[in-house]
Amino acid sequence: MSITQLKTIVGNSEFKDEDNCPWQSIMNVGYNHWQESEGLKYHAFADFLNNNFGPLAKMSLLLGKWNQQVENGGVVQYFGNGYASRESAGGCFVEHTDIDLHSELIELVESHLDVPCKAKLLTILKLFCIEEETLPCDSCDGNGEVEIEYDDIAVTEMCQECSGTGESNNFTFVIPEAGHIVKLYYAMNEKMVEKVTAFYDKILS
Repeated sequence: MSITQLKTIVGNSEFKDEDNCPWQSIMNVGYNHWQESEGLKYHAFADFLNNNFGPLAKMSLLLGKWNQQVENGGVVQYFGNGYASRESAGGCFVEHTDIDLHSELIELVESHLDVPCKAKLLTILKLFCIEEETLPCDSCDGNGEVEIEYDDIAVTEMCQECSGTGESNNFTFVIPEAGHIVKLYYAMNEKMVEKVTAFYDKILS
């Protein structure tokens, strides 16, 4: 389907945003498909928009969810809820180790978004990344030592569970400079939303 066909669908009252926001209306088309397709993962929802209406429709979803999630709970929530990942179902916590959809969002913005604040937005989007962080040992709480009582005498010994390293074999993911990314985005997101809304309004007019 083309943008012309998307215009017709978006004009349907079933999908039209109550505030007449074309950006949200396009997302509503995808949400409707998601709700009607049992077990559909978030990335398949994004691919549905791309395959049926093109990259601009997919970008509306990925950029819209980035904005909603970061506005609500920062980049930690965005990652934790799975909206950056192809592994996750999206919208609920599912273990995931990738940010492939976020990379796709960057590519879409680079190739298709035409707004004055595009360069600033891309700078912020590219700051978002994840790194592995080893979790502390449960037995010694990361201290590398444990206190053991012998005949009512407390003796500090090396933790046998982690061999004194204080580290476990498990890890989690952290987002470097998460607070900095959010601060930068909050400084421009209101203007960005206004410009992106106008961008989609022009496309669908």
